[in-house]
Amino acid sequence: MRLTRLVLAALLAVATLPALAQTPTAEEMPHKPIPATTSLTLVLNGKSTTLTLAQIAALPHKSVSVFNAHEKKNETYSGVPLAALLTANGAPFNHQTQHDMLNSYITIKGTDGYTVVYSTVEVYTPDYHTGDVIIADTRDGQPITTDGLRMVSTEDGHPMRWLHSVTTITLTKAGY
Repeated sequence: MRLTRLVLAALLAVATLPALAQTPTAEEMPHKPIPATTSLTLVLNGKSTTLTLAQIAALPHKSVSVFNAHEKKNETYSGVPLAALLTANGAPFNHQTQHDMLNSYITIKGTDGYTVVYSTVEVYTPDYHTGDVIIADTRDGQPITTDGLRMVSTEDGHPMRWLHSVTTITLTKAGY
């Protein structure tokens, strides 16, 4: 009886192999449209601030050149450094805030619900993280109209923590 079940399970597995071979890869699967960012909400130290895309465009920008492994091409993004955006809105990293900031992390969320996490060290301190983390509103000199805002990191070798359609950035103190 037991052997019969095993044989049936093996036959079923073999019968489904051709169907598995036809499963599309991630590159072949159609992507759902992601709603573009219309504003950016910062939640810092329990206080929420919403910025318009025009307000973000008016802030000092930095340009970075990166290789986008998803698109398989070099791209140049321009945007506000994340550390500068957080500092300008009430979350500076300095001698007085260092202890709390080292015990904190940053979550960045997109309109599609995708969320990435950065330590404050990655965002604020070039001694530990030599890359740039920016909230970009232009790519290759053109506004990012499909997304509104993108979060890009030059230090990440693969853009898994890059984010389309950034909508919310939250600074959270880690509990211990």
